[in-house]
Amino acid sequence: MIADFRREQDAVRDYEGREILELLQNANDAAQENNQQGKVSIFLSEDGLVVANTGKPFSSDGIISLQNDHLSPKRHSKGNLIGDKGLGFRAILNWSRTPIIRDSPDEIASGL
Repeated sequence: MIADFRREQDAVRDYEGREILELLQNANDAAQENNQQGKVSIFLSEDGLVVANTGKPFSSDGIISLQNDHLSPKRHSKGNLIGDKGLGFRAILNWSRTPIIRDSPDEIASGL
């Protein structure tokens, strides 16, 4: 457990300063997986920073990959995706230890 914790901390440090870039890359991949040109909205709400995109919604494997490193379902994708290591999203742990992930097309559409 200690080794896993240290690996997680290393990944967070390695991605420091790349938070927005990593979220944009994830949005680009999600749009590509949905065969569409993606749109991204970034704004500050009362609850915090919101980054929304119009790409493919999270799969159950995608949610699991956010909780466990190196399990990105994008590794098996035939497309030319930017991120496939399952680490980039962890960059936001530099900003928040409790990120909130919503996967609602209605919420995204109202923000874009």
